Amino acid sequence: MKYNERILETFKKVKTDYFEYLKELSSLEGFTQPQTFMIYALHRFPGIGVQELSDRLRLSKSNVSSTVDRLVGQGVVRREIPKENRRRVKLYLSEEFVSKTDVEQIRINLLANLFPSATEEDYITVIKGLERLQTLVEANRKEEE
Repeated sequence: MKYNERILETFKKVKTDYFEYLKELSSLEGFTQPQTFMIYALHRFPGIGVQELSDRLRLSKSNVSSTVDRLVGQGVVRREIPKENRRRVKLYLSEEFVSKTDVEQIRINLLANLFPSATEEDYITVIKGLERLQTLVEANRKEEE
């Protein structure tokens, strides 16, 4: 049982520390952290809807809607309502924002500089450990079904 407690405590600490560190590194200048993640998501998934964006970012639909409203007001995001389904709203980064901001390069730089002191061996060890943890979690979930 002591291993389970240690795994849980370590996982919680790593998750908290990692996301705090990611917040520090990832924010685009002039944008909040949730706005930044939304910009990254819209860059990767142009035309995504509010519900899908909410699911992807794990934020409430109302939070996503209000953040989208602010980004539309800033000229960063544009909404498109398809003629074939007027209830659905597609979201895109605005052409003006895309022409001024290289979102992909910012994302690449973020990922490249995430752990500058890590060696290739460190990366391999972490990846293997996380993949093993995922395998154990999936196996236990299947046993419970």
